[in-house]
Amino acid sequence: MVKNSIQDDLLFIQKGLNEQVIPLIAAHRRVHYDRLTRLTGSLSRKLNSTLKNDVEFNILLDVLKALSVELNNAIEINSEPEFLNQFHEAVGSLQHEIPSKTSYSQEELCFSAVETDSFYVRIGKFFKRSNREIKRTYHSFTSYFRGVVGKEITPRVIEQHEVRWIRVSRSISVELLEQLALVRHTDHTYFSKIASILDDICDHGQDRIRREHDIRIFENLTAELENTKSKLESEFTGICESILEELLPKIRFMGTFQESNQHFNSNNLNRREKTATQTIITSEEKWAKNCEIYLSQLSIDIGIHQYNNLINNELLEFKNHFNSTLIKKIIPLVDKTGSYLRKTADTFEATSSKSVRTAIFKKKLVETQKELESKLNDAFSKPIISQLKSTDLINDMEEVLSRILLGDEVLPDQAFVFKSKQTDFRKAITEHELINFRLELTTFIKNDVFRKLRKIPITLMSELEKYHADVDEVIQVSMVNVQLAIELLDSEEKSNDDDKILSLIHDGLDRAAKRTSEIQLKAEKLVKLAESELDKAYANYSEVCHNAMIDDNYLYIRSKNREAMVISRAIDWKTRINSNWLQFGDSMYVRYRFTARFISTIYNKLELILGFRKSSGSNGYIEAGTSEFLAETEQKLAELPLIYRRLFAEEALQEARFFK
Repeated sequence: MVKNSIQDDLLFIQKGLNEQVIPLIAAHRRVHYDRLTRLTGSLSRKLNSTLKNDVEFNILLDVLKALSVELNNAIEINSEPEFLNQFHEAVGSLQHEIPSKTSYSQEELCFSAVETDSFYVRIGKFFKRSNREIKRTYHSFTSYFRGVVGKEITPRVIEQHEVRWIRVSRSISVELLEQLALVRHTDHTYFSKIASILDDICDHGQDRIRREHDIRIFENLTAELENTKSKLESEFTGICESILEELLPKIRFMGTFQESNQHFNSNNLNRREKTATQTIITSEEKWAKNCEIYLSQLSIDIGIHQYNNLINNELLEFKNHFNSTLIKKIIPLVDKTGSYLRKTADTFEATSSKSVRTAIFKKKLVETQKELESKLNDAFSKPIISQLKSTDLINDMEEVLSRILLGDEVLPDQAFVFKSKQTDFRKAITEHELINFRLELTTFIKNDVFRKLRKIPITLMSELEKYHADVDEVIQVSMVNVQLAIELLDSEEKSNDDDKILSLIHDGLDRAAKRTSEIQLKAEKLVKLAESELDKAYANYSEVCHNAMIDDNYLYIRSKNREAMVISRAIDWKTRINSNWLQFGDSMYVRYRFTARFISTIYNKLELILGFRKSSGSNGYIEAGTSEFLAETEQKLAELPLIYRRLFAEEALQEARFFK
């Protein structure tokens, strides 16, 4: 039986696809999008709640950590292999419902010339058309003569061709698989988009404006998922229609001169089907790995924020402890002493010069001297000196650094990171590297932050040690002038020095009070110095962490550690080479001196033996004894370490530092 229309059979196939295959694909994708919309809805509600309630950033970090766990559980569902089995079963059942092959009458279109045809195809079509015209003319001629002679006219044989629907259905299933691979690739990108948004929210930290912007992106993504979910069936129905429209010309020419053997070739279809199936499975695996890396980097960001909060709190505690030493203990004492000195100076300034020579004034001055001595020692000098002695900033800083190192458990130990920042979300970038981020960051902190922080207590302690001289100066200025005033009162001279005595007392106390103000101002500057030095020590590390989170360049920290290690090794080698060179120079110097003395001794002995120099009388005994003494001394010196031998050498004793 010859059928006239291929489109009728294609409509039958399309109906089977719409009833069996497309609902299966839509149901599978709907499960995926339902999971995505539930996830994004939950994430959006929690993030909006943190934004509206204006929670602390630490609470937001805990929320992000919980959301990352929820997202990680969602991507662990691997359903593609099971779905592909169901898809092949549905396509196989559809193939059983259609005939394996059908014959169709050839259309004129099969032999008509087309501009896109090659020269070979045009020649072939020309001979086909010529052969068809010859057969048609021959049939017309024979039919005419048969009619004339009264014979039965035989109908003209209609040229036909066979369409192997098994190969067509196989081609349709492969086309659907290839389109499904593209669609599923897009479906899986949403997990990484969600993870990247969470990463951005964590990266921007306490920036409320950026957080609002990222949450709006999240809400737009949720709306996009809802819109896509509502069009799942219609989307793939359109895809099937376009596939059938593209296949219609190829089916029409199937079994004819223009048949596309390459398109319906069994080996080619097998290869395409295998590639599409592998693409669907690997796409899910790649995007799952991509999302896993994002979540790993999110855990790094959360750990960095929590660890930096710990560092900030520890440095703030150190700063508050230092400030409490100066502001709450030393500065009030200095301020109270300064007020007392000003008050005492004002008291003497108000005293009349006529009452200076009285016994009452002298008694008051002596009592003031005793009171000054008592208060300046008991309420000013001793508490401040005691406080300064009890202040051990170096030990306090070491305790801070040890607590910082003990708190590194908030940092992830082993974590995956991208080798480069991902900018194109259409591709699943899985080029990653496994690093021990906890070790890398703590190493960077030791090389950068700790080295700077250890210098701060030394600087502050050197400034605090100057307070001893300042306190002594206040006491001396106060007591010396009062003592001079008492000595002037006790002097027998009764010149016009009453005003001088009052001025001496007032000026001394006033200068001491001003000195206390200078001490107080110096203490306030020292507090600001401590704060600025702590900020400077932390600034570079904070900037490196911020850039690493924003640019996803966590390997930069490792590169800085390796650079520091290379520099440290180079410095060690340089120090070792310098030390070895100095030791070699010292040993050569000692050997030179020993050789020179040996040659000198041999020369002197030869002079005596040859008679060029004579030893006479007691001088010979003295020279012999001296030589023996010097020889013993040389032997004892030779047994001493090198540094002592240089110290007792003749040249060393001539150096200027021994005569200072």
